[in-house]
Amino acid sequence: MQRLLSSPKILSLAARQKWLSAAMDKFIAPEDGEGMELEVVDWNAPLLGACEALGVSSVDGQLTTARPARLQTVRTASSSAAGDAAAGDGLRREWLQAVSGSLIEPNHGLFVAADDGRSFLPNEHSAVLVPDHMAQFALLGRLIGLALLHGEQLGKSAGRLNPAILVQLLGLNCSDEDILAFLDPEKVNQFQQARQHVKSGGQVDDWGLSFSLTDASLPEYMKQARRCDRSLTPGGSQVMVTNEKLEEYLKLAASCAVQRWRQGIDCQLAAMASGLGVLLPAPLLAKVGKAFYVEELLKLLGGDPVINDSVLADWKKHTDYSGGLSAEDQLSQWFWRALASFGSEQRAQLLQFATSSPCPPALGFSRLPGGPFRLERSQADVGRLPTASTCFCILRLPAFSSYEDLRAKLLLAVQGSKGFAEAAVAEAA
Repeated sequence: MQRLLSSPKILSLAARQKWLSAAMDKFIAPEDGEGMELEVVDWNAPLLGACEALGVSSVDGQLTTARPARLQTVRTASSSAAGDAAAGDGLRREWLQAVSGSLIEPNHGLFVAADDGRSFLPNEHSAVLVPDHMAQFALLGRLIGLALLHGEQLGKSAGRLNPAILVQLLGLNCSDEDILAFLDPEKVNQFQQARQHVKSGGQVDDWGLSFSLTDASLPEYMKQARRCDRSLTPGGSQVMVTNEKLEEYLKLAASCAVQRWRQGIDCQLAAMASGLGVLLPAPLLAKVGKAFYVEELLKLLGGDPVINDSVLADWKKHTDYSGGLSAEDQLSQWFWRALASFGSEQRAQLLQFATSSPCPPALGFSRLPGGPFRLERSQADVGRLPTASTCFCILRLPAFSSYEDLRAKLLLAVQGSKGFAEAAVAEAA
């Protein structure tokens, strides 16, 4: 098995994800087998009390009370219509996504946008903006570990973490130029253009390049990084780049850029690594680094970012029906017709309403956490709003007088949902 895991191309992503979850389970002590329970008091402030609940000191980020255990139950202290607090897997999924999304959102201060806003990197000035930043980075590491253990997602924000972060956390064997391609793809594209220029018979001697770097060559997010020596080699400003020395120059330039990035955020990465290490200790971490491509891990954490027509077809294919409803019934046909008319964002809203996750599962709807997705005929009065049970991924549809009425009520239900509060009521129902 270990030989198979050493090459990601041999086993399917689903098989490797299953292995990872089982391997992480083995590090859980028998006395922790029942898992942790967590109560969220304020759904509008999911970060409140999160560090303490997962054993992270909010003072210095130390993991003095953290233990490898499942997050078995997330409860809401708010009362449901029946007067009872609600709990369930659906709340856990939504809480994980809400907390991680709050941590990663650039406006919070822990991360900054990079690569023209396509990805997020740790903010080297996070201590100024977030006084307990070390605790919060450690908390994010804990959340990543829990998501991998439970086979669940942290949402779209997690999917936009720059791959270079996971390369560092997992100790993946990547060259500095590979890492720089994640951090600054335009710079690496310039490297390739220089190589192609030489390959085509051109000369770089007249470009005026020397073995030194200037601040102007740094991407915007690294402008304030702590500086390493700008000379790439002793007396670098006096050593000119020639065709023969081009590869040496590119290798040193990539190494210097990556070193500057690491130096600026070494404390933040260390805090994330400590949180992740609770559920992914060093021996297992080394195996994970060999078993997965970094892009696969990001997909497991973030899910598919878009619900296009092919994803919708997979959703429909892996849907069950209950409550006297079948795939051939007009109500079911109207439902799928409505989803086909929705845009990706509206489809994501409906998916979140029914499952607590707005992103399709990375492994397809056959592996939907809490699934399969189920459409159920509701006994509510005609024209009432649809309801959901997020723990079991059930969407209940009352009878509707027309397709137009069903479509309008679906949109009204999902766009008016308030996340945790709606899930709490649905779970208790």
